[in-house]
Amino acid sequence: MNFKLSIVGAIVSIALTGCNGSSDSVLDGISTGGTDSKLTYTLTGKLSEGFSDGIMACVDLNSDLMCDDSDIVIESTNGTFTLKSDSSSLLTKPVVVYGNNVNSVKLSNGYDFKLVSPASKEFGEGKVITVSAVSSLVFSKMNDAINPLLFSDAVKSIKQSLNTHISSDIDNIFEIELSDEAEKQKLNHFNDNFVQYMKELDATGEFKSSLLKVGTEAEYVVKAFAVDDKDAMAIVKEKIKNSTIKAFGSNDTGVTQHFVNGEMQDQASDEFPGQDADYGLDSNGKSGFNLVKIDDKGNELTQSAENWDCVKDLNTGLMWEVKVDDVASPRYKDRDYELKTTTYTPNKNDHALATCSTDGNSDFCNTEQYVNHINTIKLCGNSDWRLPTANEQFDLLDLSESRKLPDADLLTGMNLNFFPYVNGGNDDLGWYWNTTRFTTDDPEALIYTSVDQAGDTIGDLTYGIDLCKNDKAVDEDGCYYENALLVRLVTE
Repeated sequence: MNFKLSIVGAIVSIALTGCNGSSDSVLDGISTGGTDSKLTYTLTGKLSEGFSDGIMACVDLNSDLMCDDSDIVIESTNGTFTLKSDSSSLLTKPVVVYGNNVNSVKLSNGYDFKLVSPASKEFGEGKVITVSAVSSLVFSKMNDAINPLLFSDAVKSIKQSLNTHISSDIDNIFEIELSDEAEKQKLNHFNDNFVQYMKELDATGEFKSSLLKVGTEAEYVVKAFAVDDKDAMAIVKEKIKNSTIKAFGSNDTGVTQHFVNGEMQDQASDEFPGQDADYGLDSNGKSGFNLVKIDDKGNELTQSAENWDCVKDLNTGLMWEVKVDDVASPRYKDRDYELKTTTYTPNKNDHALATCSTDGNSDFCNTEQYVNHINTIKLCGNSDWRLPTANEQFDLLDLSESRKLPDADLLTGMNLNFFPYVNGGNDDLGWYWNTTRFTTDDPEALIYTSVDQAGDTIGDLTYGIDLCKNDKAVDEDGCYYENALLVRLVTE
Protein backbone atom coordinates (compact mmCIF):
# COMPACT_ATOMS: atom_id res chain seq x y z
CA MET A 1 0.00 0.00 0.00
CA ASN A 2 2.42 2.58 -1.17
CA PHE A 3 1.35 6.16 -1.68
CA LYS A 4 3.41 9.07 -2.93
CA LEU A 5 4.21 11.49 -0.13
CA SER A 6 3.32 15.13 -0.65
CA ILE A 7 4.39 17.56 2.05
CA VAL A 8 1.23 19.58 2.47
CA GLY A 9 -1.07 20.58 5.27
CA ALA A 10 1.88 21.64 7.41
CA ILE A 11 4.54 24.28 7.71
CA VAL A 12 7.93 22.87 6.88
CA SER A 13 10.98 24.68 8.19
CA ILE A 14 14.64 23.82 7.76
CA ALA A 15 16.85 24.78 10.64
CA LEU A 16 20.52 24.56 9.78
CA THR A 17 22.60 25.39 12.78
CA GLY A 18 26.24 26.36 12.55
CA CYS A 19 28.98 25.54 14.97
CA ASN A 20 28.11 28.55 17.11
CA GLY A 21 24.54 27.32 17.58
CA SER A 22 22.89 30.06 15.56
CA SER A 23 21.49 30.19 12.03
CA ASP A 24 23.46 32.16 9.47
CA SER A 25 20.64 33.45 7.30
CA VAL A 26 16.89 33.22 6.71
CA LEU A 27 15.43 33.17 3.20
CA ASP A 28 11.62 33.01 2.86
CA GLY A 29 11.28 31.34 6.21
CA ILE A 30 13.98 28.74 5.46
CA SER A 31 17.07 28.89 7.61
CA THR A 32 20.37 28.05 5.93
CA GLY A 33 23.99 27.84 6.84
CA GLY A 34 26.24 25.43 8.71
CA THR A 35 26.68 21.74 8.11
CA ASP A 36 24.44 20.17 10.78
CA SER A 37 21.14 20.61 8.94
CA LYS A 38 17.89 18.93 9.85
CA LEU A 39 14.33 19.24 8.61
CA THR A 40 11.75 20.24 11.17
CA TYR A 41 8.11 19.59 10.32
CA THR A 42 5.41 21.66 11.99
CA LEU A 43 1.69 20.91 12.13
CA THR A 44 -0.86 23.43 13.41
CA GLY A 45 -4.46 22.64 14.26
CA LYS A 46 -7.42 23.28 16.54
CA LEU A 47 -10.44 21.58 18.05
CA SER A 48 -13.75 22.71 16.57
CA GLU A 49 -15.69 25.36 18.47
CA GLY A 50 -18.18 24.57 21.21
CA PHE A 51 -15.93 22.74 23.65
CA SER A 52 -13.63 23.74 26.50
CA ASP A 53 -10.18 24.99 25.57
CA GLY A 54 -8.20 22.30 27.40
CA ILE A 55 -7.17 19.65 24.88
CA MET A 56 -4.59 16.95 24.20
CA ALA A 57 -3.55 16.41 20.57
CA CYS A 58 -1.29 13.90 18.91
CA VAL A 59 -0.12 12.54 15.59
CA ASP A 60 -1.04 8.87 15.85
CA LEU A 61 2.18 7.16 14.78
CA ASN A 62 1.11 3.61 15.69
CA SER A 63 -2.38 3.92 14.14
CA ASP A 64 -4.30 2.83 17.25
CA LEU A 65 -6.38 6.06 17.34
CA MET A 66 -5.10 6.87 20.81
CA CYS A 67 -2.52 9.31 22.15
CA ASP A 68 0.20 7.49 24.05
CA ASP A 69 3.94 7.57 24.66
CA SER A 70 4.74 6.25 21.19
CA ASP A 71 3.01 9.22 19.50
CA ILE A 72 3.87 12.89 19.03
CA VAL A 73 1.75 14.45 21.79
CA ILE A 74 1.03 17.92 23.16
CA GLU A 75 -1.46 19.42 25.62
CA SER A 76 -2.93 22.89 25.22
CA THR A 77 -5.14 25.24 27.24
CA ASN A 78 -6.45 27.40 24.38
CA GLY A 79 -8.03 24.85 22.01
CA THR A 80 -5.21 25.04 19.47
CA PHE A 81 -2.06 22.98 19.08
CA THR A 82 1.28 23.03 17.31
CA LEU A 83 3.26 19.82 16.90
CA LYS A 84 6.85 19.62 15.68
CA SER A 85 9.04 16.71 14.68
CA ASP A 86 12.05 15.86 12.55
CA SER A 87 10.08 12.89 11.17
CA SER A 88 7.91 13.25 8.07
CA SER A 89 5.43 10.91 9.78
CA LEU A 90 4.05 14.08 11.34
CA LEU A 91 2.46 14.76 7.95
CA THR A 92 1.31 11.28 6.99
CA LYS A 93 -0.41 9.92 10.10
CA PRO A 94 -3.92 10.72 11.43
CA VAL A 95 -4.43 13.38 14.09
CA VAL A 96 -6.29 12.59 17.33
CA VAL A 97 -7.60 15.28 19.70
CA TYR A 98 -9.06 14.76 23.17
CA GLY A 99 -11.40 17.45 24.48
CA ASN A 100 -13.83 18.25 27.27
CA ASN A 101 -17.45 19.13 27.75
CA VAL A 102 -18.33 20.92 30.97
CA ASN A 103 -19.59 18.56 33.73
CA SER A 104 -18.99 15.44 31.61
CA VAL A 105 -17.81 12.06 32.82
CA LYS A 106 -14.08 11.82 32.16
CA LEU A 107 -12.03 9.17 30.39
CA SER A 108 -9.08 7.62 32.19
CA ASN A 109 -6.75 10.34 30.87
CA GLY A 110 -8.88 13.18 32.29
CA TYR A 111 -10.67 14.06 29.04
CA ASP A 112 -14.16 12.99 28.08
CA PHE A 113 -14.13 12.51 24.29
CA LYS A 114 -11.82 12.26 21.31
CA LEU A 115 -12.15 13.10 17.64
CA VAL A 116 -10.00 12.25 14.65
CA SER A 117 -8.72 13.93 11.50
CA PRO A 118 -7.06 12.57 8.35
CA ALA A 119 -3.32 13.22 8.05
CA SER A 120 -2.27 16.83 7.54
CA LYS A 121 -0.85 16.08 4.08
CA GLU A 122 -4.42 15.78 2.78
CA PHE A 123 -5.48 19.36 3.49
CA GLY A 124 -3.18 21.56 1.42
CA GLU A 125 -0.08 23.58 2.13
CA GLY A 126 -0.24 25.97 5.06
CA LYS A 127 -3.69 24.90 6.24
CA VAL A 128 -4.64 24.81 9.91
CA ILE A 129 -6.40 21.50 10.62
CA THR A 130 -9.78 21.64 12.33
CA VAL A 131 -10.47 18.42 14.19
CA SER A 132 -14.20 17.88 14.50
CA ALA A 133 -17.12 15.51 14.11
CA VAL A 134 -16.96 16.19 10.37
CA SER A 135 -13.22 15.43 10.12
CA SER A 136 -13.86 12.18 12.01
CA LEU A 137 -16.51 11.21 9.46
CA VAL A 138 -14.13 12.02 6.59
CA PHE A 139 -11.47 9.83 8.23
CA SER A 140 -14.03 7.05 8.60
CA LYS A 141 -14.96 7.30 4.92
CA MET A 142 -11.29 7.11 3.93
CA ASN A 143 -10.86 3.98 6.04
CA ASP A 144 -14.27 2.48 5.34
CA ALA A 145 -14.20 -1.30 5.67
CA ILE A 146 -16.20 -1.88 2.48
CA ASN A 147 -15.44 1.04 0.16
CA PRO A 148 -12.50 3.22 1.29
CA LEU A 149 -12.36 6.57 -0.50
CA LEU A 150 -9.62 9.01 -1.40
CA PHE A 151 -9.63 12.21 0.68
CA SER A 152 -11.27 14.32 -2.04
CA ASP A 153 -14.00 11.74 -2.61
CA ALA A 154 -14.59 11.33 1.13
CA VAL A 155 -14.97 15.11 1.51
CA LYS A 156 -17.39 15.18 -1.43
CA SER A 157 -19.48 12.37 0.08
CA ILE A 158 -19.73 13.95 3.54
CA LYS A 159 -20.45 17.38 2.02
CA GLN A 160 -23.38 15.90 0.12
CA SER A 161 -24.80 14.42 3.34
CA LEU A 162 -24.39 17.72 5.20
CA ASN A 163 -26.00 19.66 2.34
CA THR A 164 -28.94 17.26 2.29
CA HIS A 165 -29.63 16.98 6.00
CA ILE A 166 -28.29 20.20 7.56
CA SER A 167 -27.86 23.03 5.06
CA SER A 168 -27.37 23.43 1.32
CA ASP A 169 -25.22 26.50 2.12
CA ILE A 170 -22.37 24.41 3.54
CA ASP A 171 -19.37 24.72 1.25
CA ASN A 172 -16.19 24.23 3.31
CA ILE A 173 -17.13 21.30 5.55
CA PHE A 174 -14.19 21.94 7.90
CA GLU A 175 -15.16 25.56 8.64
CA ILE A 176 -18.97 25.67 8.69
CA GLU A 177 -20.68 29.04 9.17
CA LEU A 178 -24.48 29.24 9.09
CA SER A 179 -26.89 32.17 9.57
CA ASP A 180 -30.21 30.32 9.67
CA GLU A 181 -31.10 29.44 13.27
CA ALA A 182 -32.85 26.17 12.40
CA GLU A 183 -29.82 25.02 10.41
CA LYS A 184 -27.50 26.05 13.25
CA GLN A 185 -29.55 23.90 15.60
CA LYS A 186 -29.25 20.90 13.27
CA LEU A 187 -25.48 21.37 13.10
CA ASN A 188 -25.25 21.63 16.89
CA HIS A 189 -27.36 18.48 17.29
CA PHE A 190 -25.13 16.63 14.85
CA ASN A 191 -21.92 17.70 16.60
CA ASP A 192 -23.19 16.98 20.12
CA ASN A 193 -24.68 13.59 19.22
CA PHE A 194 -21.59 12.54 17.28
CA VAL A 195 -19.30 13.46 20.18
CA GLN A 196 -21.58 11.54 22.56
CA TYR A 197 -21.39 8.54 20.22
CA MET A 198 -17.59 8.69 20.18
CA LYS A 199 -17.64 8.75 24.00
CA GLU A 200 -19.83 5.67 24.06
CA LEU A 201 -17.50 3.81 21.71
CA ASP A 202 -14.43 4.74 23.74
CA ALA A 203 -16.07 3.64 26.98
CA THR A 204 -16.75 0.16 25.54
CA GLY A 205 -13.31 -0.22 23.95
CA GLU A 206 -14.84 -0.25 20.46
CA PHE A 207 -13.68 3.15 19.22
CA LYS A 208 -11.34 2.07 16.44
CA SER A 209 -13.25 -0.98 15.21
CA SER A 210 -16.55 0.94 15.11
CA LEU A 211 -15.15 4.13 13.58
CA LEU A 212 -13.87 2.05 10.66
CA LYS A 213 -17.48 0.95 10.09
CA VAL A 214 -19.20 4.32 10.61
CA GLY A 215 -18.26 5.43 7.09
CA THR A 216 -20.58 2.83 5.56
CA GLU A 217 -23.53 4.41 7.40
CA ALA A 218 -22.33 8.06 7.25
CA GLU A 219 -25.43 9.26 5.38
CA TYR A 220 -27.76 7.86 8.05
CA VAL A 221 -25.51 9.04 10.89
CA VAL A 222 -25.74 12.65 9.66
CA LYS A 223 -29.49 12.38 9.07
CA ALA A 224 -30.36 10.87 12.48
CA PHE A 225 -27.91 12.92 14.54
CA ALA A 226 -28.87 16.26 12.94
CA VAL A 227 -32.57 15.97 13.80
CA ASP A 228 -31.79 14.53 17.25
CA ASP A 229 -34.03 11.51 16.58
CA LYS A 230 -33.33 9.14 19.47
CA ASP A 231 -34.96 6.14 17.85
CA ALA A 232 -33.19 6.67 14.51
CA MET A 233 -29.85 7.16 16.30
CA ALA A 234 -30.34 3.94 18.25
CA ILE A 235 -31.10 2.04 15.05
CA VAL A 236 -28.03 3.27 13.15
CA LYS A 237 -25.75 2.68 16.14
CA GLU A 238 -27.06 -0.87 16.49
CA LYS A 239 -26.59 -1.47 12.77
CA ILE A 240 -22.96 -0.35 12.99
CA LYS A 241 -22.38 -2.44 16.10
CA ASN A 242 -23.80 -5.62 14.58
CA SER A 243 -22.14 -5.32 11.20
CA THR A 244 -19.63 -8.10 10.63
CA ILE A 245 -17.63 -6.51 7.85
CA LYS A 246 -13.87 -6.94 7.91
CA ALA A 247 -11.86 -4.43 9.89
CA PHE A 248 -9.55 -3.68 6.98
CA GLY A 249 -10.47 -6.11 4.24
CA SER A 250 -6.95 -6.66 2.96
CA ASN A 251 -3.38 -7.15 4.05
CA ASP A 252 -0.44 -4.85 3.54
CA THR A 253 2.76 -5.92 1.76
CA GLY A 254 4.59 -7.01 4.93
CA VAL A 255 7.45 -4.61 4.16
CA THR A 256 8.59 -2.84 7.35
CA GLN A 257 12.04 -1.63 6.30
CA HIS A 258 13.15 1.39 4.26
CA PHE A 259 15.44 1.42 1.26
CA VAL A 260 18.10 4.06 1.92
CA ASN A 261 21.31 4.56 -0.05
CA GLY A 262 21.17 1.10 -1.55
CA GLU A 263 20.46 -0.76 1.70
CA MET A 264 17.43 -1.81 3.73
CA GLN A 265 17.15 -0.30 7.21
CA ASP A 266 14.56 -0.10 9.97
CA GLN A 267 14.68 3.66 10.41
CA ALA A 268 12.85 5.95 7.99
CA SER A 269 14.90 8.61 6.20
CA ASP A 270 13.66 12.11 5.43
CA GLU A 271 15.87 12.04 2.33
CA PHE A 272 13.76 9.21 0.91
CA PRO A 273 10.21 9.78 2.22
CA GLY A 274 6.96 8.12 1.22
CA GLN A 275 8.15 4.52 1.18
CA ASP A 276 5.92 1.46 1.51
CA ALA A 277 6.90 0.93 5.16
CA ASP A 278 5.50 4.39 6.05
CA TYR A 279 1.92 3.42 5.26
CA GLY A 280 -0.78 0.89 6.02
CA LEU A 281 -0.82 -2.01 8.45
CA ASP A 282 2.98 -2.37 8.47
CA SER A 283 3.74 1.27 9.34
CA ASN A 284 4.46 0.72 13.05
CA GLY A 285 7.60 -1.27 12.27
CA LYS A 286 5.94 -4.69 12.58
CA SER A 287 4.30 -6.78 9.91
CA GLY A 288 0.57 -6.16 9.75
CA PHE A 289 -0.26 -9.76 8.86
CA ASN A 290 -2.53 -11.32 11.48
CA LEU A 291 -2.58 -15.09 10.96
CA VAL A 292 -3.87 -17.81 13.30
CA LYS A 293 -3.35 -21.57 13.13
CA ILE A 294 -6.54 -23.68 13.00
CA ASP A 295 -6.99 -27.38 13.77
CA ASP A 296 -8.99 -29.85 11.66
CA LYS A 297 -12.17 -29.08 13.63
CA GLY A 298 -11.93 -25.32 13.17
CA ASN A 299 -10.51 -24.42 16.59
CA GLU A 300 -7.89 -21.71 17.00
CA LEU A 301 -4.45 -22.85 18.16
CA THR A 302 -1.49 -21.06 19.68
CA GLN A 303 1.24 -19.67 17.44
CA SER A 304 3.59 -22.37 18.73
CA ALA A 305 1.30 -25.27 17.74
CA GLU A 306 3.20 -27.92 15.81
CA ASN A 307 0.22 -29.46 14.02
CA TRP A 308 -2.46 -27.49 12.21
CA ASP A 309 -4.58 -27.89 9.08
CA CYS A 310 -5.64 -24.36 8.13
CA VAL A 311 -4.69 -20.74 8.67
CA LYS A 312 -7.20 -17.96 9.44
CA ASP A 313 -6.35 -14.49 8.14
CA LEU A 314 -7.91 -12.11 10.67
CA ASN A 315 -7.37 -9.08 8.42
CA THR A 316 -9.49 -10.46 5.59
CA GLY A 317 -11.66 -13.04 7.32
CA LEU A 318 -10.48 -15.74 4.92
CA MET A 319 -9.34 -19.21 5.95
CA TRP A 320 -6.68 -21.01 3.89
CA GLU A 321 -5.91 -24.67 3.47
CA VAL A 322 -2.45 -25.82 4.58
CA LYS A 323 -0.80 -28.50 2.45
CA VAL A 324 0.67 -31.69 3.95
CA ASP A 325 3.86 -33.66 3.41
CA ASP A 326 2.11 -36.98 2.76
CA VAL A 327 2.32 -38.30 -0.79
CA ALA A 328 -0.77 -40.49 -0.26
CA SER A 329 -2.98 -37.51 0.68
CA PRO A 330 -5.03 -35.51 -1.84
CA ARG A 331 -3.64 -32.47 0.02
CA TYR A 332 -0.04 -33.45 -0.73
CA LYS A 333 2.14 -30.38 -1.22
CA ASP A 334 3.42 -31.49 -4.65
CA ARG A 335 0.18 -32.81 -6.13
CA ASP A 336 -0.82 -31.15 -9.43
CA TYR A 337 -4.43 -30.94 -10.56
CA GLU A 338 -5.99 -30.20 -13.93
CA LEU A 339 -8.53 -27.39 -13.91
CA LYS A 340 -12.21 -28.21 -14.24
CA THR A 341 -14.89 -25.50 -14.07
CA THR A 342 -18.35 -24.86 -15.46
CA THR A 343 -16.71 -23.41 -18.58
CA TYR A 344 -13.71 -25.69 -18.97
CA THR A 345 -13.24 -29.44 -19.13
CA PRO A 346 -9.64 -30.64 -18.97
CA ASN A 347 -8.19 -32.01 -22.19
CA LYS A 348 -5.83 -34.93 -22.65
CA ASN A 349 -2.78 -32.65 -22.52
CA ASP A 350 -3.71 -31.31 -19.06
CA HIS A 351 -4.48 -34.82 -17.84
CA ALA A 352 -1.04 -36.04 -18.84
CA LEU A 353 0.53 -33.50 -16.49
CA ALA A 354 -1.77 -34.12 -13.52
CA THR A 355 -0.35 -36.26 -10.72
CA CYS A 356 -3.20 -38.73 -11.07
CA SER A 357 -1.89 -39.78 -14.48
CA THR A 358 1.16 -41.32 -12.81
CA ASP A 359 -0.14 -42.51 -9.43
CA GLY A 360 -3.34 -44.03 -10.78
CA ASN A 361 -5.65 -42.25 -8.30
CA SER A 362 -8.38 -41.11 -10.69
CA ASP A 363 -10.52 -39.80 -7.81
CA PHE A 364 -8.23 -36.78 -7.48
CA CYS A 365 -7.34 -35.58 -10.97
CA ASN A 366 -9.12 -32.22 -11.32
CA THR A 367 -9.93 -29.23 -9.15
CA GLU A 368 -13.65 -29.98 -9.05
CA GLN A 369 -12.97 -33.40 -7.51
CA TYR A 370 -10.60 -31.89 -5.00
CA VAL A 371 -12.97 -29.11 -3.92
CA ASN A 372 -15.79 -31.62 -3.47
CA HIS A 373 -13.55 -33.86 -1.37
CA ILE A 374 -12.38 -31.08 0.95
CA ASN A 375 -15.99 -29.93 1.42
CA THR A 376 -17.14 -33.48 2.10
CA ILE A 377 -14.61 -34.02 4.90
CA LYS A 378 -15.39 -30.51 6.23
CA LEU A 379 -11.77 -29.52 6.57
CA CYS A 380 -11.36 -27.26 9.62
CA GLY A 381 -15.13 -27.37 10.15
CA ASN A 382 -16.03 -25.78 6.80
CA SER A 383 -17.94 -27.13 3.82
CA ASP A 384 -17.75 -24.17 1.44
CA TRP A 385 -14.15 -24.37 0.26
CA ARG A 386 -13.37 -23.01 -3.20
CA LEU A 387 -10.56 -21.92 -5.48
CA PRO A 388 -9.37 -18.41 -4.57
CA THR A 389 -9.32 -15.38 -6.84
CA ALA A 390 -6.00 -13.97 -8.05
CA ASN A 391 -6.46 -10.95 -5.76
CA GLU A 392 -6.93 -13.21 -2.75
CA GLN A 393 -3.76 -15.11 -3.61
CA PHE A 394 -1.81 -11.89 -4.07
CA ASP A 395 -3.12 -10.43 -0.81
CA LEU A 396 -1.71 -13.38 1.14
CA LEU A 397 1.83 -12.76 -0.11
CA ASP A 398 4.33 -11.36 2.38
CA LEU A 399 6.76 -9.41 0.22
CA SER A 400 9.20 -9.10 3.12
CA GLU A 401 9.68 -12.88 3.33
CA SER A 402 13.37 -13.58 2.65
CA ARG A 403 13.49 -17.31 3.40
CA LYS A 404 13.76 -19.94 0.71
CA LEU A 405 11.68 -23.03 0.13
CA PRO A 406 12.98 -26.03 2.10
CA ASP A 407 13.16 -28.25 -0.98
CA ALA A 408 14.37 -25.70 -3.54
CA ASP A 409 16.67 -22.73 -3.86
CA LEU A 410 13.72 -20.39 -4.35
CA LEU A 411 12.42 -17.40 -2.46
CA THR A 412 8.81 -17.62 -1.38
CA GLY A 413 6.16 -15.00 -0.77
CA MET A 414 4.40 -17.23 1.75
CA ASN A 415 5.01 -17.05 5.49
CA LEU A 416 6.69 -20.40 6.14
CA ASN A 417 5.77 -20.26 9.83
CA PHE A 418 2.16 -20.81 8.78
CA PHE A 419 2.51 -22.37 5.31
CA PRO A 420 5.52 -24.69 5.66
CA TYR A 421 4.80 -26.78 2.55
CA VAL A 422 5.05 -24.52 -0.49
CA ASN A 423 6.07 -25.71 -3.94
CA GLY A 424 7.68 -23.85 -6.80
CA GLY A 425 5.64 -25.79 -9.35
CA ASN A 426 6.66 -26.75 -12.85
CA ASP A 427 8.14 -23.35 -13.69
CA ASP A 428 9.57 -22.44 -10.26
CA LEU A 429 7.07 -19.57 -10.01
CA GLY A 430 4.78 -21.04 -7.37
CA TRP A 431 1.62 -20.96 -9.49
CA TYR A 432 -1.58 -22.25 -7.86
CA TRP A 433 -4.96 -22.39 -9.58
CA ASN A 434 -7.33 -19.44 -9.14
CA THR A 435 -10.62 -18.40 -10.73
CA THR A 436 -9.60 -15.05 -12.25
CA ARG A 437 -9.70 -14.91 -16.03
CA PHE A 438 -7.93 -12.42 -18.26
CA THR A 439 -10.23 -10.22 -20.31
CA THR A 440 -9.42 -10.51 -24.02
CA ASP A 441 -10.95 -9.54 -27.34
CA ASP A 442 -11.69 -13.21 -28.00
CA PRO A 443 -14.76 -14.33 -26.04
CA GLU A 444 -13.73 -17.94 -26.61
CA ALA A 445 -10.29 -17.51 -25.06
CA LEU A 446 -9.68 -19.17 -21.71
CA ILE A 447 -6.72 -17.44 -20.09
CA TYR A 448 -6.38 -17.47 -16.32
CA THR A 449 -4.30 -15.04 -14.29
CA SER A 450 -1.11 -16.37 -12.73
CA VAL A 451 0.29 -15.09 -9.43
CA ASP A 452 4.00 -15.66 -8.87
CA GLN A 453 4.35 -17.01 -5.32
CA ALA A 454 7.96 -18.18 -5.56
CA GLY A 455 11.21 -17.24 -7.28
CA ASP A 456 12.55 -13.77 -8.05
CA THR A 457 9.28 -12.30 -9.35
CA ILE A 458 7.01 -12.79 -6.33
CA GLY A 459 3.74 -10.91 -6.77
CA ASP A 460 3.95 -10.67 -10.56
CA LEU A 461 0.61 -11.10 -12.32
CA THR A 462 1.58 -10.37 -15.91
CA TYR A 463 1.55 -13.91 -17.27
CA GLY A 464 -1.58 -15.78 -18.23
CA ILE A 465 -2.33 -19.50 -18.13
CA ASP A 466 -3.69 -20.25 -21.59
CA LEU A 467 -6.00 -23.26 -21.65
CA CYS A 468 -6.79 -25.40 -24.67
CA LYS A 469 -10.39 -26.31 -25.38
CA ASN A 470 -11.47 -29.80 -26.38
CA ASP A 471 -8.72 -32.33 -27.07
CA LYS A 472 -6.54 -30.30 -29.36
CA ALA A 473 -2.91 -31.25 -29.43
CA VAL A 474 -0.33 -28.75 -28.24
CA ASP A 475 0.60 -26.36 -31.09
CA GLU A 476 -2.65 -27.18 -32.88
CA ASP A 477 -4.97 -24.33 -33.85
CA GLY A 478 -4.19 -21.88 -31.06
CA CYS A 479 -3.44 -24.51 -28.42
CA TYR A 480 0.00 -23.80 -27.04
CA TYR A 481 0.28 -25.28 -23.57
CA GLU A 482 -0.87 -28.12 -21.36
CA ASN A 483 -1.62 -27.16 -17.77
CA ALA A 484 -1.74 -28.86 -14.39
CA LEU A 485 -1.03 -26.78 -11.30
CA LEU A 486 -0.95 -26.90 -7.52
CA VAL A 487 -4.08 -26.10 -5.49
CA ARG A 488 -4.55 -24.18 -2.24
CA LEU A 489 -8.23 -23.69 -1.36
CA VAL A 490 -9.87 -20.88 0.60
CA THR A 491 -13.12 -20.36 2.50
CA GLU A 492 -14.76 -17.49 4.35
